[in-house]
Amino acid sequence: MEGVDAATKAALALGAFGSLLGLLNFGLKGIEVWRDRSNVRLSIHTGSGAFVAAGKQTLDLAGHVYIRVTNRGRRPVKITSAGFVNGDHGTFPLMVDSLGQHVFPVVLDERNPSISVDVPTDAVREGYSRPGQAPPTGIFCHSETKRHTRRLNRNWVRFLTSPPSVRRADASADAGPGGGAEDGEAGAM
Repeated sequence: MEGVDAATKAALALGAFGSLLGLLNFGLKGIEVWRDRSNVRLSIHTGSGAFVAAGKQTLDLAGHVYIRVTNRGRRPVKITSAGFVNGDHGTFPLMVDSLGQHVFPVVLDERNPSISVDVPTDAVREGYSRPGQAPPTGIFCHSETKRHTRRLNRNWVRFLTSPPSVRRADASADAGPGGGAEDGEAGAM
């Protein structure tokens, strides 16, 4: 850079330094926006649970299906519904848990990052055993701005569409896909 005075060199160096800082700040803000977003995850599992019958809370050993909605981001998200997606693109929403309490709408944030909605396994199976009823293909939840879905594998579809089980004292027959009897049927005693 011959013929360029010192003031011009200093201005060029300062401009290059400012450009680098601006680019670094842009990258850091992008990372911050990505981390701060709401990040909704869905999962499904089985287990035993409680239910209300004749005004009394009772332990149900036949099993429940739980849909868990989790916000893994920092930004709060308001969940308005959750449930099953049917093969015909319809939905089977779960608005009330097995105790009869309304679950939605609920805000998931850093203090309250997740919620589980449960329903007795037999109730799901009875719902999907009706003639002409399309089998479940996934689970869903709606937030105020987006619909989140997750596909079910064929073991879950088989488990949820098998005939309702006979209630018995041991819950191992209804342990869900990968546990207990293959299709949720009661085994030989």
